[in-house]
Amino acid sequence: MAPEQTCMLKRPLAAEPDFGAPVAAATPLRRRIDVAVSSPAKRAFAESSRRPPLTVGELMRRRRTVVCGARSTLADIVDRIMLHDRTAAAVVGSAGELLGVITENDVMRAYALGASPTCCASDWLSMHLALLPKDVVDALTVRPTCCLSEAAAALRRQGSEDCASRHLVVREQDGHLLGVLSALDL
Repeated sequence: MAPEQTCMLKRPLAAEPDFGAPVAAATPLRRRIDVAVSSPAKRAFAESSRRPPLTVGELMRRRRTVVCGARSTLADIVDRIMLHDRTAAAVVGSAGELLGVITENDVMRAYALGASPTCCASDWLSMHLALLPKDVVDALTVRPTCCLSEAAAALRRQGSEDCASRHLVVREQDGHLLGVLSALDL
């Protein structure tokens, strides 16, 4: 087709469409299709707008959190993180207290710095190289009642800080660990 030629229609258009004109009433067939196809979606949207926003606790109950002991090796943690398709593992002591969180970025940093795959989680957390050791975890803790938009704002705020881990710890008021929330969960 030469550049000066234009596309030819077999039938001319009756008239140019008037985008400002009111929309014609739906035909009976169109009304049936709307009712059959759109009504469940419309009802679901209307119901979702009446529900309270999803909380971090509700999300954590749907997702698993990898929990490892203090003597777990970095290699063990990588295996568990990959097995459960997560990005971090909470590390707990013998009494169940939270010692910190080891993220996939921690593991990459450990290997890049020449740490052995048999390095214990507690040793890595005590080297002050981990993104979420115990002293940082308290500042990055949210309660299960926190809504997801608040959690996203907290992640955004801490993303500009030195730790910048992209994870939040979710704990009950009494300190009981509920899970580790990743930015990917949001």
